[in-house]
Amino acid sequence: MKLYLMRHGQAQSKDLDPDQGLSEKGKTEVLQLARKLEARSIQIDRIIHSNKTRARQTAELVQGVVADSAQCNESDDIKPNDDPEKLKKQITDWTVDTLVVSHLPFIPALIDKLSSSNDKVSFDTGTIACLEKNGMTWKVLWVENP
Repeated sequence: MKLYLMRHGQAQSKDLDPDQGLSEKGKTEVLQLARKLEARSIQIDRIIHSNKTRARQTAELVQGVVADSAQCNESDDIKPNDDPEKLKKQITDWTVDTLVVSHLPFIPALIDKLSSSNDKVSFDTGTIACLEKNGMTWKVLWVENP
């Protein structure tokens, strides 16, 4: 099983959009990244995203390219400042390749909880990391930017 952790695409400012949906640049960068995943022949079986508009829109764009038959579910436990420990406990039961679309600082904090090594990843908007279980911990296999 592979675990993909992704930061949402660039969002609009609150002045332009109170819900902070994706900007045009954000949509473009997410689609660019999805095409890179497609070129790697990656297929995602399940997508989980936060309840924020920008994360949902990011998940839907990726779903349209590499996960059209995947379940896409909203989670209230992966907002920017949520404790990643709760999701870490859920991940142990997962058996299908899953994409989690969330925010800073949640995504790097989750990697810290999952990985025993010092895998540090810089998550610009639209960045994705692929992790694979390595014994009792996870290892970052690769990182892709839009």
